[in-house]
Amino acid sequence: MNDDRGFPYASKSLQPEMAELVRQLARLWAVEPTRPRPTGVVIEHWDRLVDAWLIERSMPLYVRKSANDRGSVIRHPSGRDIVPTDNSPAQWAFTLAVRGERPSLEDVRRLIKEDQVPVAMILKQREKSIATHTCTLKGHMNPNAYGWKVAHIEPVGLSNRTPLSELREDTLQQHFRKLMTPRNMFAIPIRYAGLGELPEFCEAISAEQCDLGTSDQRKISGVSSLGICDQSSLGMNDRARMCAHFSGAY
Repeated sequence: MNDDRGFPYASKSLQPEMAELVRQLARLWAVEPTRPRPTGVVIEHWDRLVDAWLIERSMPLYVRKSANDRGSVIRHPSGRDIVPTDNSPAQWAFTLAVRGERPSLEDVRRLIKEDQVPVAMILKQREKSIATHTCTLKGHMNPNAYGWKVAHIEPVGLSNRTPLSELREDTLQQHFRKLMTPRNMFAIPIRYAGLGELPEFCEAISAEQCDLGTSDQRKISGVSSLGICDQSSLGMNDRARMCAHFSGAY
């Protein structure tokens, strides 16, 4: 039966009172003592580690593109190896950071060589047959198993269907930094996982991550164009905007 009365469109924003309650909840979670997060010293170590990893061209870049045969190696025209993954390497990095571990670049190189960095939650049989890297989260400490979802502050997904080998190298580098830097991650209980997608939570966690540790070299002037955390409607202060700008390097 057709009904020409249509269906009401959703409002683009909550009523002010409700929106403020969401922001309050986000601020409370940002400072909640039981929320797993790395210390400022550890966050800064991983900032430097990820930057060094980007520079070391003999080491592969992980790209979260689960439809592209996770664990396989794609040779980019730049000569860099690209490894499609799901969110597993990010969960691995976040877990180590929360535990206070500060691996060196050589430590990571050795772990990759020994196939000890997870590239997938689980690999399909077809993926196993062509994968160079077959390590999965099974056997590693997995935040999901403890009831946590690891969310990203800056969106990580590559919103296009362009083959990885045809993407610009700087696009892949920015993606890798956002995927792998613990500064760009936070934990949220799995039962409330949807909260990790809200811009209000992005804003609150981003500001708190800045307070945990930001060297002068990481304070980048201007407003990031990388994603959701930089929307002026969120009311982020300049310091939080600079901290969210992951496209800079030392």
